[in-house]
Amino acid sequence: MAPQKSLIIILSICLLSLSTSATSTPKLAEEICKGFNNKDLCMRTLSSPAALSAKDLTQLTSAVMKTAQSNAQATLNLISDLAKKPCPPANLKALQECEKVFRMAVNSFDIVSREVSEDAQTANYDVHLLAPTANDCINAMKAANLQAPQIETANLDLQLFSNMGFEMTSKMD
Repeated sequence: MAPQKSLIIILSICLLSLSTSATSTPKLAEEICKGFNNKDLCMRTLSSPAALSAKDLTQLTSAVMKTAQSNAQATLNLISDLAKKPCPPANLKALQECEKVFRMAVNSFDIVSREVSEDAQTANYDVHLLAPTANDCINAMKAANLQAPQIETANLDLQLFSNMGFEMTSKMD
């Protein structure tokens, strides 16, 4: 009978700790996402299993930056595939610029996800620099008159993830 009682106590403690982190995360998510245009993506990102399992703001920021890195990598793969197909030179030039932007985003989000636990101030600076780089891709697409809705959406997401990282790292220290 004693092992069952111990098991019930352990399970109760686990459930209590899970419910405590789950109730604090939505409040933090609301606070972080309140000023963003794409609040839905922000809230979905902060409601992911990785984000919900975060025990503190540092872990939450790292989880979000890893999600951002994954999204940027998927976009980079898409752009690379499009650039391999025959297209007008202006479109190829735009795709190459976007490829450069998203390659840098993948690397930067990776760095920030690791850096945040060591130096939040440097992570804050690094992630803040990413949002404007999306404009390089946006402008190149406009100049080439390239219509690629997935890349246009990815540019907005890149800006959002960068701004989310900036907001979260600003709350540290």
